[in-house]
Order: sequence, then structure tokens, then C-alpha cells
Amino acid sequence: MSAPRERLAALAAAAGYEPDVLALIAQATFRAYRTGQRLTDPQVNQITIAVEVLAQAGARADTLPGIVAHYQRRYGPYWRDWFWSQQLRTANLRHQHPERYDHSPRGPYEPPGAAGRASPTSSVSPPPPTRHEAAAGGTRAATGSPRPPRPIRPQPEGTS
Repeated sequence: MSAPRERLAALAAAAGYEPDVLALIAQATFRAYRTGQRLTDPQVNQITIAVEVLAQAGARADTLPGIVAHYQRRYGPYWRDWFWSQQLRTANLRHQHPERYDHSPRGPYEPPGAAGRASPTSSVSPPPPTRHEAAAGGTRAATGSPRPPRPIRPQPEGTS
């Protein structure tokens, strides 16, 4: 077995994806793929990336066929674009916020420089002021809004 195929087998086993689910992922990745078709090593690498994305997005093997069927029904010939767009967004969200999702490939959440701290949320500081807030001398908490207040314009004479 080649190195790309071994890597795919390891990732698929870790994600709980059986061969039938891998065939479904291949169909979602390649328009011309037919079940049972032999893939080249570069194509196997693409399937490996697809497995990583789906695992990071939290797609379970038992629900993936229903999700794919939903996208096929709803979006017709463009279903792959919509499907992968959503899976990538979901995977990115889960990757950016691992403290909210327990199944992240990055492992347990530990912010940079947090080694030895009791809790990752124990010393959360407010975001720095925006450049508008800094120029106005205000802070986000003082204004209650991330945008600076609009200046009050004088009303023209004769209007109420």
C-alpha cells in the first residue's frame, strides 16, 4: 500500500469512516468518480484532505449520506460547491474555537502562553480599541458599540 493510501486509511479509521462512506466522499470530491473506480495517489491525497475537513466539521459516518443527499436535492448540479463551502466553514469554525467543540484535531484547548494556567478563560481581556475608538480616546466598553458615534450635525435654520 502506498504512503498516501496508508495515511487515508489511518485518518478514515480515526474518523470512523468505512469504505462505503469513503466512496461517498470520493463522489462528493470528484464529479467523474464512480464507485469502485481506482484513484491515483494525487486523488487519494485529495480524498485525505476531504476526510480531514469532514472530520474537523464533525460529520459522522452515519449522518453523512443524508447530508449529501440533502445537498443533491436542494442544489442540483451545483451541490458539490455548496456542500464543500459549508463543510469548510464548519471545519474552520470548529478549528478556530476548539474550546467549544470537544473533537478537535488540535487536541485540548490551550491558548498560546497558557501553560500552567488554571483555566483558559480565567484572564480574558477585552479586545483592543479600534483605530476610531483610539483616535476618539474612547473604548469599546465606554461606547457600547464597536463603531464610533456619528457627529451631530446642526439643523438648518427654519426647520424643526
